[in-house]
Amino acid sequence: MKTVVALVATLAMVGCTSSQPAAVRTPSPSVSLSPSPTPSPTPVITHRQFIRVLDSMCRKVNKRLDAINRQYPNPTYDQAARLWTLGHRVSVRFFRQIKALDVPMEDMRGFERYLTLTRQLLVLQVRMIRALRAHDDDEITRLSGLIDSIRNQPTLVTSQMGLTVCGG
Repeated sequence: MKTVVALVATLAMVGCTSSQPAAVRTPSPSVSLSPSPTPSPTPVITHRQFIRVLDSMCRKVNKRLDAINRQYPNPTYDQAARLWTLGHRVSVRFFRQIKALDVPMEDMRGFERYLTLTRQLLVLQVRMIRALRAHDDDEITRLSGLIDSIRNQPTLVTSQMGLTVCGG
């Protein structure tokens, strides 16, 4: 049961760590064969703008996850499974939103790594929900260790990128 309480705190940390080799969009010049003027290309987002947008998104999702975690101060297995399910839904929505971001060239590699780690955490969230529903303490403990280990990697990646809210 002590494991269940510790896991609720872990859920808050999972919020802004997502992953999937994303289709990162970059602006491409417009090519037109017609004599009409070509539309101007999509403005390139700067590193500073990208960091500001992503940190803002992380701040919002972290607030949602904190609100979810406050529902049950000392959750039972079933309550913890419900918290993790709600948190997972929020995390999946967040992941979809950040995958759609325009990413500056200088941040592409770090951001792709961040997405990969986040996707791994999303998969582990689903496994954790199953373990909580089954009251499987051994699996809960194993998954907690994996989540902690993966959660530390985005912190390094995001700090190298200059993010202050995401990945922590």
